[in-house]
Amino acid sequence: MRHLLPMLLLLSILPGCSRTMYQASFRQPRLRASLDATAPFLKAHTFDGEVYVLASWHLVEAKQQVEGIGLRYDVHRKVRTRGRMTVPYSRIALFETNRPERVTTHRQIMVMALVTGISLGMTAYCIASPAFCFW
Repeated sequence: MRHLLPMLLLLSILPGCSRTMYQASFRQPRLRASLDATAPFLKAHTFDGEVYVLASWHLVEAKQQVEGIGLRYDVHRKVRTRGRMTVPYSRIALFETNRPERVTTHRQIMVMALVTGISLGMTAYCIASPAFCFW
């Protein structure tokens, strides 16, 4: 029972010490068979500088194209089209997939543990010597 409070404190602190990073993977169109089909979205970079960001995407080998629902950005990264899209492989210079990953930074955990320890120490000292803290 006496270890319950420290464990609860640790569990409440740890989620704040991680963040979501995206691991990008790039493939030339000729290597499209090795794309991560489970990736939540696919970016298709075209030779003329446009980018298609597609969710619910799939490769259609019979038609030599990728299909999906998403956005088409122009060379200035302004949204030009939304909705269902088809992009021929011949227009694509590079495929990009991004997979979200939770990353925990140990430095953040150490700093939070140090600050928490100092705070707990001061709290214990003030409880033991209220005259010193609340004069």
